[in-house]
Formats: sequence, C-alpha cells, structure tokens
Amino acid sequence: MTEATLTNAATCLFTVTPTVRGGARRIACTSGTVRDRVVIPPNTLKVKRAYTIRLTVSGSGGSVSTVLRRVMVAAEGSVATAAITISVPAGPDAFVQAGSDIWVASCQGNAVTEINKNTKQIIMTLTNASNPSNLSYGFSCPDAITFDGTHIWVANSRGNSLTQLNESTGALIQIITASDIAAPIALAFDGTHIWVGNSNGSSSVHSLVAFDASSGNVLNTYNNTRFQYPLNPTCIAFTGTNLWVSDSNGVTAFEYSLAGRYLRTTSSAAEGVGIDCVSYHSGYIWISSTNTNSVLEYNASNGAYVRRINILGNPTQLIFTGNYLFVVSENATQYSINEYQNGVFVKTIARFNGFNGAERAAMLYDGTNLWVASSVGNTVSRFTI
Repeated sequence: MTEATLTNAATCLFTVTPTVRGGARRIACTSGTVRDRVVIPPNTLKVKRAYTIRLTVSGSGGSVSTVLRRVMVAAEGSVATAAITISVPAGPDAFVQAGSDIWVASCQGNAVTEINKNTKQIIMTLTNASNPSNLSYGFSCPDAITFDGTHIWVANSRGNSLTQLNESTGALIQIITASDIAAPIALAFDGTHIWVGNSNGSSSVHSLVAFDASSGNVLNTYNNTRFQYPLNPTCIAFTGTNLWVSDSNGVTAFEYSLAGRYLRTTSSAAEGVGIDCVSYHSGYIWISSTNTNSVLEYNASNGAYVRRINILGNPTQLIFTGNYLFVVSENATQYSINEYQNGVFVKTIARFNGFNGAERAAMLYDGTNLWVASSVGNTVSRFTI
C-alpha cells in the first residue's frame, strides 16, 4: 500500500519500475490522502529485484514526480547452479584454505582431500592407508581443520587426537593424543596457538585447549568448572585480538582473551538464544540462533547487540564476507545454503534433500567463490557469487 498527502491536485499517477501488471494507475485526486495498492509478483530470478514506486501529481501548475517507496524482493526458491562438483570421501564436513588450495576433512571416510581452487582438480587424498611411510595419519572422523601458515591441523573427534600435516607435501608431522584432547570438534589458529574446542573433556567437562603451533605442546586447558567456558564449543572465531566461541548446548557465545581470560558473553533475553556457530568479519560477530531462526550481529569490540536477521529454516553454519551472509539452514527433510544481503534474503545457493539430522554442510568463501561440502552426496561444489 502506498499513500501521499495532496493539496490542489487534479490527477495522480502511480507507476512501478520495472513494470508490473496493474502497476500504472491514474486516479482522480484533489487534496487529502490518496492511496493505491500495488501487487509485486514473485521473483523468479536468481538475484534479488528492486522495484521503485513513483507518484506523479498533475494540476494546473504542471506536474511533480516523486519516489514513494523502493521495494526489494528476494529470489524466492531460486537455486544457483554449481560451477563444478567434485566427489570426495564420505562425510565431508570441514574446510580450510591454504594459498591456492582448498583442504576438505571427511569424517565418515577418515580422509583429508586437497583441491586446487583454480584448476578444480584433486591434488591428493590422504587416508590412513595411503601414507607412503606406512604410518597411519590417525584420522578418526576428521571433524575440523585449520591452517597455521605451514601446517594443516586436523581434529579427530572420535580419535581424541590432532593430526599435524605438512601443507606442501601432505607428509605426517605428528599425531597428538594428549589427555587434554577429548572429542575435538572445533579448531582455530590465532597466529601463534592452535585452539581446540573439546565436546567432551575430563570428567565430562567440555573445554578449550591451547597448543603451541610450532611444537604442538599443550599450553593451557580451560574447563568450564574453573571458568565460564562453553558447554559444547562448536565454532571458534579469531578476531585478531580475542576469541569468540559458540556454545551449542547453551544459550550464548563467549569471548576470551588469547591468555584464556573470560571477557563477556552475548546472552540477552531480548535477543533470543540457542547458539550453534559463530563467525567474524570486519569488526562484527555473527551468531546463528537455532531457537529463534535468526542470525544475531554483535559489535566485536564491546559485545553490543546490533540486530537480528530472520533466517529461512534452522540456521547452523554461517559465513559473513563483508558483503554477503551465507547461512546453512535445516528442516526436517533437507538443508540449504542461503545468501542474504543487508539483512534481506537474496537466493538459495544449494539445496540438499534427504536430511535426517546426521548430515552436515560446510562452507568456505575463497574471496570470489563459495565452496560447499555436502555429506548427503559426498561432494564438494564451487559456486560463483
């Protein structure tokens, strides 16, 4: 519905650009408030579409035209076409970029795959039986992966261990099975340390563990019995100065210093809770709230709540690139990867049917393209954004 207040007018013409059926209507008007209803059709494009609603008022003194509203319509139901799809070992659920290569961890297949992002070719696939030195890589449901500039680190959630690899050759450096590692499901590198999120720590206490990236030695373990640490740290985001950690068993995300000191949480009854993952970009923290079907944005420097973005479906993984917000959404039968801009749904990047609660989807943005790992089809797909 659009309206305008008039004085001494003769006729009013509402127009819509781009043209829609019934969108240009001339209405007799003199003064007071004039109203018209415009029906915007569904957007069948693969990108959002902008409509401009304009009113032209004509009288004895001439005509005056003004824009009343601009409406942005999301691309409902449109699905992008993958530029390339690559088959990988079963259960791909974690990504990391190392230079021009994309590394993929496959939980069910107990494997790590290296893919050249430019040629889209597989460089190598590492399995426990493929090591030329006849030594197992120790892969046991690789569930998280990160890069420290020289080495690839893999978290083995069922093996209670970390695997360190030479990024250039794929050679095994070491397997760490410290007592401080228990069902690791999240990894992050802060420039010096490898941070590990344990979903099952000592005495069933979930914890964060910091390792020296150069030696692999344990530096500190932070359990939630000693500090206010998360119950199930599923995602760790490094801001350049501090760490933000999501708590999928709780109702908030936590911020810590690199010395392991608890700083703050994001919990607020007014904002909605139920946290699955956390992502950082350009001074802001983005958090998926599963209880409210939304993504919450916070100022990373002071933890202040900024806004809520309503999401299609139950949001889990997410990436913010500075322009695009990509979110994995789940429901009872499928999961999808959706794109948002300025808080508005733009399009569905990919959709996977057959979701039963066991599968996961991972995402990686390489600066130009979005990579999506599907554990339904055991594939990695690259989408041009």
